[in-house]
Amino acid sequence: MGQDKIVIGVDFDNTIADYDEMMHGLAFKAGLIDKNVSVSKQKIRDQVRSLENGEIKWQKLQAMAYGEFMSGAKLIEGVHGFFSNCHHQAIPVFIVSHKTQFAAQDQNNVDLHGAALAWMKEKRFFQDWPAGLAIKEEHVFFELNRQKKIERIGNLGCTHFIDDLLETFLEVSFPKSTRKILYSPSVPNRTNQDILVMSSWEEIHDHFFTSIRK
Repeated sequence: MGQDKIVIGVDFDNTIADYDEMMHGLAFKAGLIDKNVSVSKQKIRDQVRSLENGEIKWQKLQAMAYGEFMSGAKLIEGVHGFFSNCHHQAIPVFIVSHKTQFAAQDQNNVDLHGAALAWMKEKRFFQDWPAGLAIKEEHVFFELNRQKKIERIGNLGCTHFIDDLLETFLEVSFPKSTRKILYSPSVPNRTNQDILVMSSWEEIHDHFFTSIRK
């Protein structure tokens, strides 16, 4: 084994939960994009932001996706297998997300924390293995800003953190002892300074259970 004790932290939005297909449908129905726009959050965002008052329209779309329509999000392929193996290897896993409780552009005032937890329960995150993923609900943290998220990562003693946002790792306050793993399906695998870039959860799985645990 490469390390005596591993503690893994994982981001939530767009790292565990995939909104691409659902957001594409919402945006098309609202007349914000053409049907030929790629089913990609980044492409949808770029198209919506290019519209008049595009930033507000994008924020409203995000509020719908993370709140009222959260049930339409998909569990990213490979997450289930990774979490299951962590359970078998007795590796603690924490979900740490920068997520406000209510979206400024949501007229329905949906509790985004509650919507995310309901989605995780529906996906059996908190049920015992093998029916569920055996994640402890008390291991899920929603922080109101990025700095609080980073503080939480440090306080939990995460030896590794997996996130889809490079900005998280570029914060000067990010714990120096925490290994940075950028989940980026659109970017080829590479190491950028001290950041390991991986394009799939299968590759992340192999890194933990093949490479560093030999």
